[in-house]
Amino acid sequence: MAVGQASSKPLTFDEFLKLLETRPASAFIGGQIIR
Repeated sequence: MAVGQASSKPLTFDEFLKLLETRPASAFIGGQIIR
């Protein structure tokens, strides 16, 4: 879901980190994408 939100509205890196902090599952997925 985080990916969908990012695609519809640009997020700053800080906002992206906050989103990951509030969504552990998304944080795991995000970590995979970042790497």
